[in-house]
Amino acid sequence: MSKNTHKRVSVRGSALFGLTSPRRLAEKLLVPRSTLERLVNAGDGNYLVRADRKSGRIIEEPKPQLKLSISASPGSSHKSRRPNTYIQA
Repeated sequence: MSKNTHKRVSVRGSALFGLTSPRRLAEKLLVPRSTLERLVNAGDGNYLVRADRKSGRIIEEPKPQLKLSISASPGSSHKSRRPNTYIQA
């Protein structure tokens, strides 16, 4: 069983809270602004919509370009130190 290492952050403590411009959002997410605009213009096309085989409920799964991955900071070799996490596009 894996230990949950994700830290809960309040909405106001989030790095994305209070961003008022697409340029700053793109900088925080480390993606080009053109990519953000393309994703916004795609709208519902960003999701794969399907029915669950067993329950029949509708599942809306984000396409890979919307999924954010969390990974350990490269080059951190100190085992006693918690890994730094960051968002990769």
